[in-house]
Amino acid sequence: QRSSELKLLAAFLLPYHGLGTEIGKKQKKSNLVFMMLAEGIKYPHRDANDVDTMVQGCFRLREMMSSFKALKESGAELDLMGGTSPIVTPTTASEVDALRLSIGLLLENIKELWLPTLDLVLVAEAVLSSSANHMHPPLSERDLQDFVAWLEQVGLAEIWKLPRLLDGKQLMARFKVTGAQVGLLVEAQRKWQILNPNGSVEECEAHLLSFLADIK
Repeated sequence: QRSSELKLLAAFLLPYHGLGTEIGKKQKKSNLVFMMLAEGIKYPHRDANDVDTMVQGCFRLREMMSSFKALKESGAELDLMGGTSPIVTPTTASEVDALRLSIGLLLENIKELWLPTLDLVLVAEAVLSSSANHMHPPLSERDLQDFVAWLEQVGLAEIWKLPRLLDGKQLMARFKVTGAQVGLLVEAQRKWQILNPNGSVEECEAHLLSFLADIK
């Protein structure tokens, strides 16, 4: 019931995606959707944040679905999955790999909300199809189904559940780093694992050593 209510709210508020407002003495920018719910009608902050996440994520997923459809129609090889093919890094990524990485980073952030967010894509499609600024080929229910099937095939459907091969303490001990460099290695590992969900610790360490050498 909660999921249905949030989706209905998100669908109603889709026209306000991307809009922000500045609040407080420091003029901190906040998404208008969140502010309308949390401050306007005093909706619970957790629910307001989830609705806002779906509204903003909907249009990002729509862009990614359009890219996937274009790649599929171009005949690109879409069946590759890191770990069953040569190791992929952000610098050697193909166009398909780059799309996998972008989607993986988004899904890691919105987690379980990606499925209800995806349901909104066709709603957004109906809204935008009547706009003179409609920039993408129309998306259909079949396009959505193909996209979901591909995400499951390449290991992205629950990517946020993939455990890190090395935690912060292990990174510090293994690579003798501190401070900001730890955060850079954490993010580099995150991207590498999205591209190579079946990769080993040894393969990841080799990539991180190369990455560290490049940024020093």
